[in-house]
Amino acid sequence: MTLGEKLKALRTSAGLTQKQLAEKVGVSDKSLGYYETNERTPRKSTIASISEYFNVPAEFLTQESEDDFEKLAQYADRESGKAEADRIIKDVQGLFAGGKLSEEDRDAVMLTLQNIYWEVKAKQNKDK
Repeated sequence: MTLGEKLKALRTSAGLTQKQLAEKVGVSDKSLGYYETNERTPRKSTIASISEYFNVPAEFLTQESEDDFEKLAQYADRESGKAEADRIIKDVQGLFAGGKLSEEDRDAVMLTLQNIYWEVKAKQNKDK
């Protein structure tokens, strides 16, 4: 896979537009489009920003390998989980800030979220 193919796959799996990702890594959306179509190659500093944002090794982006599809699936799945978590956090923030819940109900929501987290974590540790 080319750098552009990997970049586009990571971006779309994270649910980001070109403009959103471009803002996060400090380039124009036009430049990002060129990178995704392999019309231009990003600078090393831009590759570093992209790899840091997606938490992937820079070498994964710049070097083609036989297991690129496998690695991409792993990295993209991690990013889609991150995007989903970000969405949930924003939803909860909106719910709390909107004032539609009593303080007692807010406390109950937080307690439930904490309980879910600890129950899942305990199950995962048990399954190891």
